[in-house]
Amino acid sequence: MSVQTLESMVDWVERNAANCPTLKDLSDHVGYSACYCSSQFHRHTGMTLKQYVARTKLLEAKRQITTTDDRMIDIAI
Repeated sequence: MSVQTLESMVDWVERNAANCPTLKDLSDHVGYSACYCSSQFHRHTGMTLKQYVARTKLLEAKRQITTTDDRMIDIAI
């Protein structure tokens, strides 16, 4: 799998993190098997897809907390 494809995977996950993307969604996006996507994603990021999605969501919540006047409960939901 090319570095360009791996970066495309990461970008796609970051854009779709709010929708809780699955490994099947990711594999459909790039056209490789779910097993291969999983191993390559982990090798490239050092995290499983689930860990990466959770991290991305937490970073977005942190950004919202520090840059908006939204209530924390609204951001959490």
